[in-house]
Amino acid sequence: MRRSTSWAAPLGACAAAIVLTVVVCSLLAGSRPTVAGPTSTPSLADTEVRGFVSLPASLPRYGCAVPAIEEGDPASMAAFMGTLTDCLDTTWRATLGGAFTRPDRVFWDSPGRSPCGDFPASGASAFYCPTNQGMYIGTADVVKASGYAPVWQFSIYGRVLAHEYAHHVQNAAGILTAAWQLRASADAARANELTRRAELQAQCLAGVYFHAVRLAPPLSAELWESALEDSRARGEDAKPEEERNHGSGASYAGWLDRGFTTGTPSACDTWTVSSAEVS
Repeated sequence: MRRSTSWAAPLGACAAAIVLTVVVCSLLAGSRPTVAGPTSTPSLADTEVRGFVSLPASLPRYGCAVPAIEEGDPASMAAFMGTLTDCLDTTWRATLGGAFTRPDRVFWDSPGRSPCGDFPASGASAFYCPTNQGMYIGTADVVKASGYAPVWQFSIYGRVLAHEYAHHVQNAAGILTAAWQLRASADAARANELTRRAELQAQCLAGVYFHAVRLAPPLSAELWESALEDSRARGEDAKPEEERNHGSGASYAGWLDRGFTTGTPSACDTWTVSSAEVS
């Protein structure tokens, strides 16, 4: 069941790996590049070595003490989200240097409007709006979207936030701009594949963050499995592959766990892998 939508604008991911590897490497060097659409898509052999070797081996390890979420209390969810966002800011500021910008944050408990559209929208409990670099999460809607998972499973809700924050990192890199340029000329099936590549990279980067951060209370194996199970449940397995824009349950959980297990941003290369790995 598709229970949340991450992007408010119809942006996809740039599968032309030579563009994205240049973008990502420039970001980590501390500059935001200007990206033009490629004239052709390079082969994997052309790109598998040149780009991602410049990504950092790991994220810095900082502590992050998050407050407890109380059942049925949107204010406590907002406090949890706000504290975790502060911690994400600390980690990504240290990683990205001059390329870092602090995202806007809106944790809604009533309807409103963003530059990317009204919220809440059908099927969307959380989204990232590139127009104002804003993360939007419904403090009650996110619980509903999880199937009302008990709030002690804070890893489920933290994963949603870290995923949206990863879109902010992609936006800072210029990836979303490059992706939109490519997606605009793609047919529907290709456009959905491009979107999946970006969504699954965001999942992976969320996992990398949770590998690095020292949470209090600690992120136990049980809590991590809760996040993986929630991600599997969000898979679009009922749709034909060409209609999926977030991926199957196996892909959505698999890329999250790949980031968490490796702790390595360079493991989040969703651009040069085969279509089958981003199904």
